[in-house]
Amino acid sequence: MDDLLRKITGFVLFVLPVSALWLDSGVSGSTAILILVSLFGLAVFRNNEVVFDKHEKILLVLFTVFTLYSLASWWWHGLEDSGIKHAGRQLRFILIIPVYFWLRRIESPSAFMRYGIIIGAIISLIAVIYEIQKLGMHRPRNTLNPILFGDIALILGFMAFALKDMEITKPVFLRFLPVIALFSGITASIMSGTRGAWIAIPTLFLVYIALHWRNFDLRSRISITLMVLIFPMIVYLVPATGIESRVNLALNDVDAYFTEQNTSTPLGLRLEAWRAAYYMAVEHPLFGVGFGRFKQESTILVENGTVLENANAFDHPHNDYLYQLSVNGLIGLVLLILMYLYPLYLFYKSVSSSDLEIKALSIAGLYLVIGYMHFSLTETLMVRSTPISFYSFFILALLALISNRRDSLARSK
Repeated sequence: MDDLLRKITGFVLFVLPVSALWLDSGVSGSTAILILVSLFGLAVFRNNEVVFDKHEKILLVLFTVFTLYSLASWWWHGLEDSGIKHAGRQLRFILIIPVYFWLRRIESPSAFMRYGIIIGAIISLIAVIYEIQKLGMHRPRNTLNPILFGDIALILGFMAFALKDMEITKPVFLRFLPVIALFSGITASIMSGTRGAWIAIPTLFLVYIALHWRNFDLRSRISITLMVLIFPMIVYLVPATGIESRVNLALNDVDAYFTEQNTSTPLGLRLEAWRAAYYMAVEHPLFGVGFGRFKQESTILVENGTVLENANAFDHPHNDYLYQLSVNGLIGLVLLILMYLYPLYLFYKSVSSSDLEIKALSIAGLYLVIGYMHFSLTETLMVRSTPISFYSFFILALLALISNRRDSLARSK
C-alpha cells in the first residue's frame, strides 16, 4: 500500500502541471486528489517521521493565518452571502498543508513534477495554436479565462526553464526540452493577449540574468544584453503577436478614462474599481470593509456619487493588493505581502546551493513568486480557485522537494 500511494502521488505531481491549461479544473481536481492521498497516507503510515525546521513551521503558520484572518473578517462583518465563495476558496491554503507533510515523509523524487511542468508549458502553446487556427478564437483560453491562461502558461514556461540544469546529464533532446518549454510558455502567454502577464517577462529575464551573470563569458553577456534590448521590439512589431494592438488599445482606454471619464472599457472598469478600493481603505484602514464585501461597498460608493458608474461591475478590483487593503485592511495587505515575500526569501536562501537540484528547484520557486507578485497588480488571484491551488501547491511542493533533497544529502555525508 505504501508503494501504491507513492506511485499515485508521483502520478498526480506529474498530471497537475500537465493538465493545468487543457483540462477543466485540472489544477483543483489534482490538488483535491493529492490532499485525499496525503490524508490517507499520513493516517495509515507513520514511518519515516520528519523533523521540520523553523522556516517550514513559519510558512505553514503563515498559510493558516492568512486564511483564518479572511474568514474572521467575513464572520465579523456579518457572514454576507457574497463572501461564501471567496471563503471556500481561501480554505485551500489550509487544506493543502497535509500535502506538504506527506511529500516530506515519502521523499517523492522531483522528476515527476519536473517533467510535468515542462510538458504542461509545451501543451500551453499547442492549445493556443489549436484554438486560434482551428477554432478561430481571438483570445485563446482553453478551460480558463484568457488572463489566468496567460499567467499560468508564462509561469510554467519559466519554471521549466529553471529546471534545465537538472538535465545536464541527460540526452541532448531532454536537455533542450526546458528551452522549448520556455518558448512555448512565453508565446502562449503573448498570444493569449494577457497584458498583465507581459509586464512580468522583463523582470523574470532580469532575475535569470542576475542569477547566472557570473557564469557568462563576455560574448554571452553581449549576446544576452542585445537580446534583452532587441527581442521586445521585435515581438512588439510583429503583427501576429497582437502586442501592438493590445498596447494601443490599453492606451486608448486610459486616455478615454481620464479625458471622458469612460468606465465602460476594460481598463476604465479597473481604474474606477481601484478608486473604489482606495476609498474603502481610507474609510476602513485597519480592518477593511469585510472579506467578500467589495461589490456591496462599491455599489454604495456608486450610489453616493463618490465613484463613477461601473465601479461595482466586479466583486473584486482586479488587483490583489488593493483587494486585501479594501476588504481586510492594512493587516490583510501585510499578510498578502508576507505570503509572497516569505516564500521568496526561502527560495532565495537555497539559490546559492552547490547541488544542482536544490538550485534549480529554488530558481523555479523564485519565478513562481515573482510572477504572482506581478500578476497581482492587474488581477485578483488570491480569491480564485485555480490561482490559489496552483500557487499553494507549487510553493509547498517545491519547498518539500528542496528540504527532502537537503536531508538526503545530509544523511549521505
